[in-house]
Amino acid sequence: MSRSARRVVFWSGVAFFVGGLILCQWSLRVHDRLVNYQRLATMLPLVYALPMLSVDTLANWQNATSLSRIRAIGAIIAAVMLTVGCLAWLVLAPGAA
Repeated sequence: MSRSARRVVFWSGVAFFVGGLILCQWSLRVHDRLVNYQRLATMLPLVYALPMLSVDTLANWQNATSLSRIRAIGAIIAAVMLTVGCLAWLVLAPGAA
């Protein structure tokens, strides 16, 4: 991965993180009106920002420490599982409060 591509991914992660913080702040105000999968979905930008912010670790996998690798893999697994959980909840019980 080129250095310019890593820079784009990193700054996109910063934008996701800032947008996620704004979305979470909004969701705290309207928390009672959201159904469960929507409450979880408000966390998605923050969870997706974590692997994007650690793009240098993912790009230089051979040089990464084992703790950095565990954190990167955990962030990716958490993002995928949260997305799958939100979609499953939407499909199986869309009105569950």
